[in-house]
Amino acid sequence: MRILFILLLIFQFNLLKADEINYLLKIPNLKTFSLNNKNGLKYLTAKKNFKIGVQSNISCNKLGEKNLENKFSLIKRNLDIYDYEFLKKINLRFIVLCQNLYISKINTAGIPDLNKRTLILDLKFNEKYFERVIHHEVFHLIHDSFPEIFNEEAWSNLNKKRF
Repeated sequence: MRILFILLLIFQFNLLKADEINYLLKIPNLKTFSLNNKNGLKYLTAKKNFKIGVQSNISCNKLGEKNLENKFSLIKRNLDIYDYEFLKKINLRFIVLCQNLYISKINTAGIPDLNKRTLILDLKFNEKYFERVIHHEVFHLIHDSFPEIFNEEAWSNLNKKRF
């Protein structure tokens, strides 16, 4: 009887660990892809398609393993530029990799979430601009982390009036 009880406890603790990611990020169906990186980022992938957000308005699909393997080194090389202390300051810890990322039915390359310390990236997004997208999304986290240093009016004036 004791052995059965101990086995049940061990099984229960393992279940809790598996659900930690979902608990932290509020994104279901994720699995760990790579944890031990010099800048402390944790890379996660979708086990299944997922929907999150207000009225499930954000959706992304599971990646094919071949697509993941092809793109991971590119993503890692671009994010390895940033050191641990910098990523800590902008509150980035998790990178979620998936494909066909949509927010309110509009295809998007990435979605940064400062509160969840997460960046979701669509690995199938336009190949030509994909590396640029990575840094663009990191900038959104910088911008969101330090709103007091960004003058929105001055920033907007950098664009053409019709933008």
